[in-house]
Amino acid sequence: QGDDVEVLTADGRKLKGTLEEVTPEGFDLVVTEKVKHEGEKRPRLEQRPVRLTYTEVKWTKYLIDFK
Repeated sequence: QGDDVEVLTADGRKLKGTLEEVTPEGFDLVVTEKVKHEGEKRPRLEQRPVRLTYTEVKWTKYLIDFK
């Protein structure tokens, strides 16, 4: 928990985010994405949680940052 991971879902989406909560049924991933609200000129970054079950995931791997 708390590590950055990359997930490939069964429908082919790649998600990058922070692993939050892990349960026997699945896990929560917090992803950051650009969202453009009505009336704004530019999109802004927002974090949203994504709940995934283990059957929806093909693979998950750690993202290693060498900074």
